[in-house]
Amino acid sequence: MALDGVTVDDAGFQMARNSVRNPTYRVWGLWMLGALGNHGVNAEQATKLIGEYLADSDANVRAAAVNALALVGTEETIPVLLDRFRNDASPVVQERAACSLAESGMYTHQQRMMAAASFVGWLDDSTLSAAQRAWALHALRDISGKNLGESASAWREWYAGAR
Repeated sequence: MALDGVTVDDAGFQMARNSVRNPTYRVWGLWMLGALGNHGVNAEQATKLIGEYLADSDANVRAAAVNALALVGTEETIPVLLDRFRNDASPVVQERAACSLAESGMYTHQQRMMAAASFVGWLDDSTLSAAQRAWALHALRDISGKNLGESASAWREWYAGAR
């Protein structure tokens, strides 16, 4: 943030918020709001502002919003990312949500285990696309540190023993 001249305070938050309003700087502003929220600067307000872009018509903006929520890394953002994984029309957004919950976000192992419960539960769901199933399995491998293949029952057994 320092390299971009963004201070970790209300002034930095205002700068990021103003950037999000400008389409040219929107993706950068979303990332910065997530980073500031992670540092405790208006985390609730940052989450709310970022969340407004989860329904944007541009899949790249929605993916940036997912990435930003993962940077905030609060327990409240986990259900939102799970929803975007499951319900966003864009495979890019779905993939970013799964990866963010599994490895690239700011979540603790305990928080990732909350997401694992949903991923395990969805493995038998026939409405999941092949790509979503692959991302769910990838997320479970990252979260667990294990490779249990594609068997939903093996993953359920792991999850039951890991809690």
